Amino acid sequence: MRRAWAWIAVVVTILLNIGVMIEYTDYVNTKNEHAWCAVIDTLDDAYHVQPPASPTGKRLADAIHKQRGEFGC
Repeated sequence: MRRAWAWIAVVVTILLNIGVMIEYTDYVNTKNEHAWCAVIDTLDDAYHVQPPASPTGKRLADAIHKQRGEFGC
């Protein structure tokens, strides 16, 4: 009986550690994404004021606008 409780304790500890690691990774990723928001906001706003003329510039402006939405800026 003690052996079963020991295994249950080990499994619960492992699952808790995995949960903490997942939450920490999500927190760090969100923090890093928001660190870029100032740059992305500035570029996206600038491209809306004066849209780029070249096809490459338009693709870049579209990509920045899409990234702004994905980061939640």
